[in-house]
Amino acid sequence: MSRNWVTALVVVALAVPMVYFATPSVAFLLSYGCGDREDDLGKVLAAEKVLESVPPGATRPNSFRECDDDDLVVGAGTEYRYDGKVADALAHFRKAAPDLGWKRAGGESCYTKQLDGTTAYLDVYRLDKGRVTASIAASHEFPDESWC
Repeated sequence: MSRNWVTALVVVALAVPMVYFATPSVAFLLSYGCGDREDDLGKVLAAEKVLESVPPGATRPNSFRECDDDDLVVGAGTEYRYDGKVADALAHFRKAAPDLGWKRAGGESCYTKQLDGTTAYLDVYRLDKGRVTASIAASHEFPDESWC
């Protein structure tokens, strides 16, 4: 066997396993995390009118949008400065959410609505004294998973 054939066989013997094992790793790295689909879902969530519904007495709303790279859960919400009672803020959203198409999903402050082809979950909660948050979470990867 000529020297060129031996070299070619060695190259092939080394290259085939490298391609076989490296291709899935490269594909994983290129597709891992949040992408355009999640960004589009985030825009839909952030545009929900319920996030513009300000409880009486609340001030300085702070909006946010996020995506978890591991499970592709997308979130959007609004945080309010609020010195009133949490019960009053919850009462505000108990009226506002259904008026804007959200359905009660159990618990005191969990609502659902179909958005961008998946089930979105609205949750209202107090972070600490003086702050109340209304947030929406959804995932195309786990459309039936409850996020409240």
